[in-house]
Amino acid sequence: MPNKQWGKYTNSGNDRVITYPIAFSELYYANVISPDNCETFVYGISSTNINYRLCNGYNDDRWNGTQTSRLFAVGR
Repeated sequence: MPNKQWGKYTNSGNDRVITYPIAFSELYYANVISPDNCETFVYGISSTNINYRLCNGYNDDRWNGTQTSRLFAVGR
């Protein structure tokens, strides 16, 4: 039976890692979203975490402030 995990993460900087509360033995889907004009670029997904970078949404400048990100992952 698939497990779903979601959560909220806030941190300063542009390169971030969210560690899932429970590791998956098999991961089907994972993504990160952020509000406002902040784009997320996921560059690493594993059964234990997701690596991503935040940009400001208007161009490719990296986001340097504090921004809340939301995780959604499905697996088993």
